[in-house]
Amino acid sequence: MSTTTGTIALLVDEYIPESRRIHATMMHHLALELQSRGHHVLVITPTAARINRPGEFEEIEGVRVFRVRSKPLRGGGNVKRAIAESLLPFQTLRALLKGLVDEKVTLCVTYSPTIFWGPVALWFRMRGAKTYLILRDFFPQWLIDEKIIDRWSPAAIHFRIFEKINYAASDYIAVQSPGNVKQFYELTSHRPKKIGVLFNWIRDSQPSKSDFGKKFLRERQLHDSVVLFYGGAVGASQNIDILLDLASRIRDLPKVVLLIVGEGGEFNRIRCRVESEGIDNVIISAAVNEEDYQSLLREVDVGLVALKSSHRSHNIPGKIMGYLQNGLPILGIVNIGNDLVDIIQQNKVGLLAEGDDIQELENKARKIVESISGGALEGLSIRAKGMAKNLFSVEAAADKILSEAA
Repeated sequence: MSTTTGTIALLVDEYIPESRRIHATMMHHLALELQSRGHHVLVITPTAARINRPGEFEEIEGVRVFRVRSKPLRGGGNVKRAIAESLLPFQTLRALLKGLVDEKVTLCVTYSPTIFWGPVALWFRMRGAKTYLILRDFFPQWLIDEKIIDRWSPAAIHFRIFEKINYAASDYIAVQSPGNVKQFYELTSHRPKKIGVLFNWIRDSQPSKSDFGKKFLRERQLHDSVVLFYGGAVGASQNIDILLDLASRIRDLPKVVLLIVGEGGEFNRIRCRVESEGIDNVIISAAVNEEDYQSLLREVDVGLVALKSSHRSHNIPGKIMGYLQNGLPILGIVNIGNDLVDIIQQNKVGLLAEGDDIQELENKARKIVESISGGALEGLSIRAKGMAKNLFSVEAAADKILSEAA
Protein backbone atom coordinates (compact mmCIF):
# COMPACT_ATOMS: atom_id res chain seq x y z
CA MET A 1 0.00 0.00 0.00
CA SER A 2 1.66 3.23 -1.10
CA THR A 3 1.24 6.59 0.49
CA THR A 4 -0.75 7.82 -2.52
CA THR A 5 -3.60 5.40 -1.88
CA GLY A 6 -4.81 7.16 1.24
CA THR A 7 -4.63 7.19 5.01
CA ILE A 8 -4.41 4.40 7.58
CA ALA A 9 -6.81 5.20 10.42
CA LEU A 10 -6.20 3.68 13.85
CA LEU A 11 -9.20 3.59 16.20
CA VAL A 12 -8.31 3.19 19.87
CA ASP A 13 -10.22 4.10 23.03
CA GLU A 14 -7.16 5.56 24.81
CA TYR A 15 -3.97 7.18 23.56
CA ILE A 16 -0.86 8.84 24.92
CA PRO A 17 -0.21 11.11 26.72
CA GLU A 18 -3.71 11.12 28.24
CA SER A 19 -3.47 7.38 28.97
CA ARG A 20 -0.60 5.37 30.43
CA ARG A 21 -2.17 1.98 29.69
CA ILE A 22 -0.21 -0.57 27.70
CA HIS A 23 -2.52 -0.64 24.68
CA ALA A 24 -2.38 3.15 24.32
CA THR A 25 1.40 2.93 24.04
CA MET A 26 1.22 -0.11 21.74
CA MET A 27 -0.98 1.73 19.26
CA HIS A 28 1.34 4.73 19.32
CA HIS A 29 4.27 2.45 18.54
CA LEU A 30 2.27 0.95 15.66
CA ALA A 31 1.47 4.42 14.34
CA LEU A 32 5.16 5.36 14.43
CA GLU A 33 6.16 2.14 12.66
CA LEU A 34 3.58 2.54 9.89
CA GLN A 35 4.54 6.17 9.45
CA SER A 36 8.24 5.28 9.24
CA ARG A 37 7.35 3.10 6.23
CA GLY A 38 5.90 6.06 4.37
CA HIS A 39 2.21 5.66 5.21
CA HIS A 40 -0.10 8.50 6.16
CA VAL A 41 -1.43 7.63 9.62
CA LEU A 42 -4.31 9.14 11.55
CA VAL A 43 -5.15 8.08 15.11
CA ILE A 44 -8.78 8.57 16.12
CA THR A 45 -9.38 8.49 19.87
CA PRO A 46 -11.74 10.02 22.45
CA THR A 47 -10.80 12.68 24.95
CA ALA A 48 -12.52 13.78 28.14
CA ALA A 49 -10.66 17.07 28.01
CA ARG A 50 -12.68 20.21 27.44
CA ILE A 51 -12.54 21.06 23.76
CA ASN A 52 -14.78 23.55 21.98
CA ARG A 53 -15.53 21.42 18.91
CA PRO A 54 -16.69 17.81 18.42
CA GLY A 55 -13.12 16.91 17.49
CA GLU A 56 -9.66 18.48 17.36
CA PHE A 57 -6.37 17.59 15.68
CA GLU A 58 -2.99 17.50 17.34
CA GLU A 59 0.40 16.00 16.53
CA ILE A 60 2.43 13.64 18.75
CA GLU A 61 5.94 12.67 17.59
CA GLY A 62 4.87 13.44 14.04
CA VAL A 63 1.69 11.32 14.27
CA ARG A 64 -1.60 13.09 13.54
CA VAL A 65 -4.16 12.48 16.27
CA PHE A 66 -7.86 13.35 16.00
CA ARG A 67 -9.37 13.57 19.49
CA VAL A 68 -13.13 13.23 19.73
CA ARG A 69 -15.00 15.00 22.50
CA SER A 70 -16.42 12.34 24.83
CA LYS A 71 -17.53 11.65 28.37
CA PRO A 72 -14.81 9.99 30.50
CA LEU A 73 -14.66 6.28 29.65
CA ARG A 74 -13.10 5.23 32.95
CA GLY A 75 -13.22 6.19 36.58
CA GLY A 76 -16.95 6.83 36.91
CA GLY A 77 -18.20 3.31 37.51
CA ASN A 78 -19.49 0.59 35.18
CA VAL A 79 -22.83 2.18 34.29
CA LYS A 80 -21.32 5.55 33.34
CA ARG A 81 -18.61 3.77 31.39
CA ALA A 82 -21.16 1.70 29.44
CA ILE A 83 -23.12 4.82 28.54
CA ALA A 84 -20.00 6.76 27.52
CA GLU A 85 -18.69 3.92 25.34
CA SER A 86 -22.11 3.37 23.75
CA LEU A 87 -22.20 7.04 22.71
CA LEU A 88 -18.61 7.00 21.45
CA PRO A 89 -19.22 5.79 17.85
CA PHE A 90 -21.94 8.36 17.26
CA GLN A 91 -19.85 11.20 18.72
CA THR A 92 -16.97 10.04 16.52
CA LEU A 93 -19.06 9.92 13.34
CA ARG A 94 -20.37 13.40 14.07
CA ALA A 95 -16.84 14.69 14.57
CA LEU A 96 -15.57 12.94 11.43
CA LEU A 97 -18.30 14.42 9.29
CA LYS A 98 -17.36 17.87 10.55
CA GLY A 99 -13.59 17.51 10.53
CA LEU A 100 -12.47 14.92 7.99
CA VAL A 101 -14.60 15.62 4.94
CA ASP A 102 -11.68 15.29 2.52
CA GLU A 103 -9.82 12.48 4.29
CA LYS A 104 -9.47 9.33 2.13
CA VAL A 105 -9.04 6.34 4.46
CA THR A 106 -8.00 3.12 2.72
CA LEU A 107 -7.32 1.00 5.82
CA CYS A 108 -9.10 1.23 9.18
CA VAL A 109 -7.41 -0.64 12.05
CA THR A 110 -9.61 -1.00 15.14
CA TYR A 111 -8.38 -1.98 18.60
CA SER A 112 -10.88 -3.83 20.77
CA PRO A 113 -11.70 -3.35 23.59
CA THR A 114 -13.71 -1.20 23.16
CA ILE A 115 -16.35 -3.12 21.16
CA PHE A 116 -18.11 0.09 20.18
CA TRP A 117 -15.93 1.14 17.23
CA GLY A 118 -17.96 -1.08 14.87
CA PRO A 119 -20.24 1.65 13.42
CA VAL A 120 -17.19 3.84 12.69
CA ALA A 121 -15.29 0.97 11.02
CA LEU A 122 -18.42 0.19 9.00
CA TRP A 123 -18.65 3.83 7.93
CA PHE A 124 -15.08 3.73 6.61
CA ARG A 125 -15.72 0.36 4.96
CA MET A 126 -18.75 1.73 3.10
CA ARG A 127 -16.42 4.38 1.69
CA GLY A 128 -13.96 1.84 0.30
CA ALA A 129 -11.59 1.18 3.22
CA LYS A 130 -10.36 -2.25 4.23
CA THR A 131 -11.12 -2.94 7.90
CA TYR A 132 -8.86 -4.81 10.34
CA LEU A 133 -9.99 -5.66 13.87
CA ILE A 134 -7.39 -6.27 16.58
CA LEU A 135 -9.47 -8.32 19.03
CA ARG A 136 -7.83 -8.64 22.45
CA ASP A 137 -10.67 -10.09 24.52
CA PHE A 138 -14.18 -11.47 24.18
CA PHE A 139 -16.55 -8.86 25.51
CA PRO A 140 -19.15 -9.10 27.00
CA GLN A 141 -18.35 -12.81 27.49
CA TRP A 142 -15.80 -12.21 30.24
CA LEU A 143 -18.34 -10.05 32.12
CA ILE A 144 -20.75 -12.97 31.98
CA ASP A 145 -18.05 -15.44 33.04
CA GLU A 146 -17.23 -13.22 36.02
CA LYS A 147 -20.95 -13.06 36.86
CA ILE A 148 -20.85 -9.26 36.67
CA ILE A 149 -23.85 -9.35 34.32
CA ASP A 150 -26.36 -12.08 33.49
CA ARG A 151 -26.29 -13.72 30.05
CA TRP A 152 -29.82 -12.50 29.19
CA SER A 153 -29.72 -9.17 30.97
CA PRO A 154 -30.53 -5.97 29.01
CA ALA A 155 -26.86 -4.95 29.38
CA ALA A 156 -25.64 -8.22 27.85
CA ILE A 157 -28.10 -7.95 24.94
CA HIS A 158 -27.00 -4.34 24.35
CA PHE A 159 -23.33 -5.29 24.34
CA ARG A 160 -23.98 -8.29 22.06
CA ILE A 161 -25.55 -6.03 19.44
CA PHE A 162 -22.43 -3.88 19.28
CA GLU A 163 -20.19 -6.95 19.40
CA LYS A 164 -21.92 -8.29 16.27
CA ILE A 165 -21.58 -4.93 14.51
CA ASN A 166 -17.89 -4.90 15.44
CA TYR A 167 -17.31 -8.31 13.86
CA ALA A 168 -19.54 -7.69 10.84
CA ALA A 169 -17.66 -4.46 10.05
CA SER A 170 -14.30 -6.28 9.88
CA ASP A 171 -12.65 -7.75 6.78
CA TYR A 172 -10.02 -9.40 8.99
CA ILE A 173 -10.13 -10.29 12.68
CA ALA A 174 -6.83 -10.78 14.54
CA VAL A 175 -6.92 -12.53 17.91
CA GLN A 176 -3.94 -12.56 20.24
CA SER A 177 -3.02 -16.26 20.39
CA PRO A 178 -3.74 -19.50 18.44
CA GLY A 179 -6.14 -20.82 21.07
CA ASN A 180 -8.36 -17.78 20.66
CA VAL A 181 -9.21 -18.71 17.06
CA LYS A 182 -11.02 -21.81 18.32
CA GLN A 183 -12.46 -19.81 21.21
CA PHE A 184 -13.85 -17.22 18.78
CA TYR A 185 -15.85 -19.83 16.91
CA GLU A 186 -17.10 -21.37 20.16
CA LEU A 187 -18.37 -18.05 21.50
CA THR A 188 -19.92 -16.50 18.41
CA SER A 189 -21.94 -17.54 15.41
CA HIS A 190 -20.09 -14.99 13.26
CA ARG A 191 -17.91 -16.53 10.56
CA PRO A 192 -15.42 -13.95 9.30
CA LYS A 193 -13.84 -14.31 5.87
CA LYS A 194 -10.40 -14.01 7.47
CA ILE A 195 -9.27 -14.65 11.03
CA GLY A 196 -5.74 -15.17 12.36
CA VAL A 197 -3.27 -14.43 15.11
CA LEU A 198 -1.59 -11.12 15.81
CA PHE A 199 0.56 -11.10 18.94
CA ASN A 200 0.82 -7.95 21.00
CA TRP A 201 3.90 -5.90 20.18
CA ILE A 202 6.52 -3.51 21.44
CA ARG A 203 9.16 -1.43 19.70
CA ASP A 204 12.83 -1.46 20.60
CA SER A 205 13.31 0.45 23.82
CA GLN A 206 14.56 3.98 23.36
CA PRO A 207 17.59 5.25 25.27
CA SER A 208 16.46 7.05 28.42
CA LYS A 209 18.31 9.27 30.84
CA SER A 210 15.72 8.74 33.56
CA ASP A 211 17.07 7.40 36.84
CA PHE A 212 13.57 7.21 38.32
CA GLY A 213 13.83 3.45 38.87
CA LYS A 214 17.04 3.69 40.88
CA LYS A 215 15.67 6.52 43.02
CA PHE A 216 12.33 4.75 43.54
CA LEU A 217 13.97 1.58 44.84
CA ARG A 218 16.56 3.43 46.90
CA GLU A 219 13.92 5.61 48.63
CA ARG A 220 12.06 2.46 49.63
CA GLN A 221 15.25 0.60 50.57
CA LEU A 222 14.71 -2.00 47.86
CA HIS A 223 17.98 -1.54 45.99
CA ASP A 224 19.43 -4.78 47.39
CA SER A 225 16.15 -6.75 47.34
CA VAL A 226 14.73 -9.22 44.83
CA VAL A 227 11.80 -7.24 43.42
CA LEU A 228 8.83 -9.10 41.94
CA PHE A 229 7.16 -6.42 39.83
CA TYR A 230 3.58 -6.06 38.64
CA GLY A 231 2.95 -3.08 36.38
CA GLY A 232 -0.25 -2.00 34.66
CA ALA A 233 -3.99 -2.47 35.05
CA VAL A 234 -5.39 -3.31 38.48
CA GLY A 235 -8.93 -4.21 37.48
CA ALA A 236 -11.64 -6.84 37.48
CA SER A 237 -9.96 -9.12 34.93
CA GLN A 238 -6.68 -9.27 36.85
CA ASN A 239 -6.17 -11.55 39.85
CA ILE A 240 -4.16 -9.23 42.06
CA ASP A 241 -5.54 -10.82 45.21
CA ILE A 242 -3.68 -14.06 44.52
CA LEU A 243 -0.44 -12.07 44.23
CA LEU A 244 -1.11 -10.69 47.71
CA ASP A 245 -1.78 -14.23 48.91
CA LEU A 246 1.56 -15.22 47.40
CA ALA A 247 3.33 -12.37 49.19
CA SER A 248 1.92 -13.55 52.52
CA ARG A 249 3.18 -17.09 51.89
CA ILE A 250 6.76 -16.09 50.99
CA ARG A 251 7.40 -13.68 53.86
CA ASP A 252 10.12 -16.04 55.05
CA LEU A 253 12.23 -15.26 51.96
CA PRO A 254 14.69 -12.54 52.99
CA LYS A 255 14.69 -9.35 50.94
CA VAL A 256 12.00 -10.50 48.49
CA VAL A 257 9.41 -7.78 47.83
CA LEU A 258 6.33 -7.60 45.61
CA LEU A 259 5.98 -4.19 43.96
CA ILE A 260 2.69 -3.17 42.30
CA VAL A 261 2.63 -0.02 40.15
CA GLY A 262 -0.56 0.68 38.27
CA GLU A 263 -4.11 1.97 38.15
CA GLY A 264 -7.64 0.68 37.68
CA GLY A 265 -10.97 -0.01 39.33
CA GLU A 266 -9.50 -2.38 41.93
CA PHE A 267 -6.49 -0.25 42.86
CA ASN A 268 -7.92 1.35 46.02
CA ARG A 269 -9.36 -1.93 47.30
CA ILE A 270 -6.03 -3.71 46.79
CA ARG A 271 -4.17 -0.91 48.54
CA CYS A 272 -6.59 -1.06 51.48
CA ARG A 273 -6.15 -4.83 51.73
CA VAL A 274 -2.36 -4.46 51.86
CA GLU A 275 -2.67 -1.90 54.67
CA SER A 276 -5.41 -3.64 56.67
CA GLU A 277 -3.72 -7.06 56.60
CA GLY A 278 -0.25 -5.60 57.20
CA ILE A 279 1.33 -7.38 54.24
CA ASP A 280 4.71 -5.80 54.81
CA ASN A 281 6.50 -7.33 51.81
CA VAL A 282 4.17 -5.60 49.34
CA ILE A 283 4.55 -2.03 48.11
CA ILE A 284 1.78 -0.51 46.00
CA SER A 285 2.17 2.72 44.06
CA ALA A 286 0.16 4.72 41.54
CA ALA A 287 0.93 4.48 37.82
CA VAL A 288 3.83 6.49 36.43
CA ASN A 289 4.57 7.88 32.97
CA GLU A 290 6.09 5.71 30.24
CA GLU A 291 9.68 6.90 30.66
CA ASP A 292 9.63 6.30 34.42
CA TYR A 293 7.92 2.93 33.92
CA GLN A 294 10.69 1.83 31.56
CA SER A 295 13.25 3.06 34.09
CA LEU A 296 11.60 0.87 36.74
CA LEU A 297 11.67 -2.18 34.46
CA ARG A 298 15.44 -1.81 34.17
CA GLU A 299 15.84 -2.06 37.95
CA VAL A 300 13.45 -4.83 39.05
CA ASP A 301 14.10 -8.58 38.87
CA VAL A 302 10.92 -10.48 37.88
CA GLY A 303 7.80 -9.53 35.89
CA LEU A 304 4.46 -10.66 37.33
CA VAL A 305 1.22 -11.54 35.53
CA ALA A 306 -2.08 -12.54 37.13
CA LEU A 307 -5.32 -13.39 35.30
CA LYS A 308 -8.61 -14.55 36.76
CA SER A 309 -9.10 -18.31 36.52
CA SER A 310 -12.60 -17.76 35.14
CA HIS A 311 -11.24 -16.31 31.89
CA ARG A 312 -12.03 -18.45 28.88
CA SER A 313 -9.87 -16.61 26.36
CA HIS A 314 -6.12 -17.03 25.84
CA ASN A 315 -5.15 -13.59 27.06
CA ILE A 316 -1.54 -12.45 26.65
CA PRO A 317 -1.19 -9.29 28.75
CA GLY A 318 0.57 -6.44 26.99
CA LYS A 319 2.81 -5.87 30.01
CA ILE A 320 4.68 -9.10 29.18
CA MET A 321 6.41 -7.48 26.19
CA GLY A 322 7.94 -4.79 28.39
CA TYR A 323 9.07 -7.40 30.89
CA LEU A 324 10.72 -9.53 28.21
CA GLN A 325 12.30 -6.61 26.41
CA ASN A 326 14.03 -5.64 29.65
CA GLY A 327 15.21 -9.20 30.22
CA LEU A 328 12.85 -10.01 33.12
CA PRO A 329 11.81 -13.62 33.75
CA ILE A 330 8.04 -14.07 33.92
CA LEU A 331 6.23 -15.38 36.99
CA GLY A 332 2.49 -15.58 37.43
CA ILE A 333 -0.81 -17.35 37.24
CA VAL A 334 -3.29 -17.56 34.35
CA ASN A 335 -6.49 -19.37 33.44
CA ILE A 336 -6.19 -23.11 32.77
CA GLY A 337 -5.20 -23.94 29.20
CA ASN A 338 -3.99 -20.44 28.33
CA ASP A 339 -1.56 -20.53 25.37
CA LEU A 340 0.74 -18.25 27.34
CA VAL A 341 1.83 -21.15 29.56
CA ASP A 342 3.33 -23.05 26.63
CA ILE A 343 4.77 -19.91 25.04
CA ILE A 344 6.62 -18.92 28.22
CA GLN A 345 7.81 -22.40 29.15
CA GLN A 346 8.86 -23.46 25.64
CA ASN A 347 11.04 -20.37 25.40
CA LYS A 348 12.37 -20.98 28.95
CA VAL A 349 11.73 -17.42 30.10
CA GLY A 350 9.70 -18.03 33.23
CA LEU A 351 7.18 -20.09 35.17
CA LEU A 352 3.39 -19.88 35.20
CA ALA A 353 0.83 -21.55 37.43
CA GLU A 354 -2.73 -22.19 36.27
CA GLY A 355 -6.21 -21.73 37.72
CA ASP A 356 -6.28 -20.74 41.39
CA ASP A 357 -3.46 -23.03 42.50
CA ILE A 358 -1.71 -20.83 45.05
CA GLN A 359 0.56 -23.70 46.10
CA GLU A 360 1.84 -24.12 42.55
CA LEU A 361 2.35 -20.37 42.27
CA GLU A 362 4.28 -20.33 45.55
CA ASN A 363 6.49 -23.24 44.42
CA LYS A 364 7.29 -21.48 41.15
CA ALA A 365 8.00 -18.20 42.92
CA ARG A 366 10.47 -19.87 45.25
CA LYS A 367 12.11 -21.58 42.29
CA ILE A 368 12.58 -18.34 40.39
CA VAL A 369 13.94 -16.52 43.45
CA GLU A 370 16.35 -19.40 44.01
CA SER A 371 17.46 -19.22 40.35
CA ILE A 372 18.14 -15.49 40.65
CA SER A 373 20.04 -15.95 43.90
CA GLY A 374 22.02 -18.76 42.25
CA GLY A 375 23.18 -16.56 39.39
CA ALA A 376 20.95 -17.97 36.65
CA LEU A 377 19.45 -14.58 35.80
CA GLU A 378 21.82 -13.83 32.91
CA GLY A 379 20.67 -16.79 30.81
CA LEU A 380 17.02 -16.04 31.52
CA SER A 381 17.54 -12.40 30.59
CA ILE A 382 19.17 -13.19 27.25
CA ARG A 383 16.37 -15.58 26.27
CA ALA A 384 13.71 -13.05 27.34
CA LYS A 385 15.18 -10.27 25.20
CA GLY A 386 15.47 -12.61 22.24
CA MET A 387 11.85 -13.69 22.60
CA ALA A 388 10.64 -10.06 22.70
CA LYS A 389 12.52 -9.27 19.51
CA ASN A 390 11.49 -12.37 17.58
CA LEU A 391 7.87 -12.80 18.65
CA PHE A 392 6.52 -9.48 19.88
CA SER A 393 8.13 -6.79 17.70
CA VAL A 394 6.15 -3.86 16.28
CA GLU A 395 7.81 -4.57 12.93
CA ALA A 396 6.25 -8.04 12.84
CA ALA A 397 2.84 -6.59 13.80
CA ALA A 398 2.98 -3.98 11.03
CA ASP A 399 4.05 -6.63 8.49
CA LYS A 400 1.11 -8.81 9.47
CA ILE A 401 -1.48 -6.02 9.33
CA LEU A 402 -0.31 -4.68 5.97
CA SER A 403 -0.04 -8.11 4.34
CA GLU A 404 -3.50 -9.24 5.49
CA ALA A 405 -5.09 -5.94 4.49
CA ALA A 406 -3.54 -5.93 1.01
